[in-house]
Amino acid sequence: MGWEGDQFTFGRPAHDDLAALFGIAVHELTIYRPMADHILAQTGRNGVTTTINIKVDAFHLPDTTGSTYQTRHEKATLAVMAYDGARLDYVHNRSHGTLTGADLDATLAGWALPPFTEIARREGPALTGPALAAAVRDRLAARLQRRDRANPVTAFRATLLRDGPA
Repeated sequence: MGWEGDQFTFGRPAHDDLAALFGIAVHELTIYRPMADHILAQTGRNGVTTTINIKVDAFHLPDTTGSTYQTRHEKATLAVMAYDGARLDYVHNRSHGTLTGADLDATLAGWALPPFTEIARREGPALTGPALAAAVRDRLAARLQRRDRANPVTAFRATLLRDGPA
């Protein structure tokens, strides 16, 4: 994670690390039909285990009851595990949820622009045991060599002090 002068970079596992360590390939999808059509196509592929990740409005996610559900609009990422047209099972953060009815319809209706959508599927073997441990050490060392030399939180502080009053 780094500071880009006005925002933090998004911290998540690098796609090349997922492929090299676990055989998981991540591909961005180009959405051109209704979201429900794409989810049905990806989750229903014969013999291919695929997780489709979509950005949605947390306002309609029952697993956020007490924080955003039916109270405020906020971007959330779902990993869709199963979908049959009437019920969508998903993972969101540390919870598992199910969408049906009006919540499902509103979630799949999306935002003004098509959502960012990607799929993750196993395309190669996963490393295990000593081979995995060695590869993780090597990749961590390489990532640490490329990290920002300045502390990103310290850099953010300067921006916050400058822009905070505005």
